[in-house]
Amino acid sequence: MGEFSGPLDLLLQLVEARQLPITTVSLRAVTEQFLAALEPLEEAQPELLADFLVVASRLAALKARALLPRPDSPEDVEDPLVRDLQRYQVFREVANWLRARDEAGLRSWSRPPQPRVRAAVPEGCPEKLLQALQRWVRRQRPVATVRWRAVVSLTTMIERLRARLVGRCAFRTLLGERPTRSEVVVGVLALLTLVRRRLVELEQREPFGEIWVWRKERAPNG
Repeated sequence: MGEFSGPLDLLLQLVEARQLPITTVSLRAVTEQFLAALEPLEEAQPELLADFLVVASRLAALKARALLPRPDSPEDVEDPLVRDLQRYQVFREVANWLRARDEAGLRSWSRPPQPRVRAAVPEGCPEKLLQALQRWVRRQRPVATVRWRAVVSLTTMIERLRARLVGRCAFRTLLGERPTRSEVVVGVLALLTLVRRRLVELEQREPFGEIWVWRKERAPNG
């Protein structure tokens, strides 16, 4: 018998050597060989003998039941040891396959393509959908009303100042009675644009004082 890594491995080798299927009858047939293989382990590896003795006791119980069959039980009932040995055989085959791939340098595996699950067609009626939407709307918080104010463009403000500029005028009167903040900002930019184009002249006698505007082609009064 060759090398083995445990009691199940030894038992599987004995069954495969006799080319037997893994059944209760096969285990009873190799019981004597299994017990004979334990004799060298008593001196060589006594710390591992306990695991082998557990399997040996289960094999001995199978042998005893075969010698003393009970009339009210089937002659050959599958023992849990058979299932353990079958599972071990599968694991050993997988381990050998993985070892062969590792020795061949194949150490990575790609994920197989997953089948795409088709989305289930929703069932129901339009009335139930409408009711669900109405319930969802009732749970939503009211959205605050945003008021947008029209912004005067620079071109429009330039034309407005030129149309209102008659003689010598204060800049604040050119903007109107109640100009918005954006109109004031755009009005300053429009006034500076008119100065850069040399269309108007400005005068401010003191810091933060009144800004006087007049057309450049006309002389200022006084």
